Amino acid sequence: MLQNFDMDIFLSEVVSKFGVSKTDIWKRQFSELTSYLKDKGFSVSLEKGCGDEVMWEEKIIKINSHFKWEKRYYHLLHEAGHIIISEKPDVFSYDYPYYIDGERPGRRGHAYKISTIGEEIEAWKIGRRLGDKDLNHFVNYEKYDKLMSDCVMTYVYWASEE
Repeated sequence: MLQNFDMDIFLSEVVSKFGVSKTDIWKRQFSELTSYLKDKGFSVSLEKGCGDEVMWEEKIIKINSHFKWEKRYYHLLHEAGHIIISEKPDVFSYDYPYYIDGERPGRRGHAYKISTIGEEIEAWKIGRRLGDKDLNHFVNYEKYDKLMSDCVMTYVYWASEE
């Protein structure tokens, strides 16, 4: 997807020309991403007030339905990023050699916290690439990056607590 134009203006032109709403576009993309994840063995559950997460054992991705469709879609891209990371843990652990999964002792140490932040950033980056390049969807980089920054900062605050 091109980065050097205003995505909102472009979407407005698409909406005007084809008689669809922006919500319809985000819902369609959300649905296509849900199908992609279904092919990987995961279902998507929209739940009011939940935290966005992958429930690994159940193979369910929970997304907060409180948000508008564009934001839901971006959160789902992020969770898809975690799934893609989990498919190739050796690639991730190469960049974060001190990665300690939740089953091992020392899970609250600095190495664990740094690798958790690293995985969060990677999941956002991989998710954007999945939507933009692989699925050829609309991704507003400015909005996506702001959401990514806001969410990653919650992990930075968590990691700075002793």
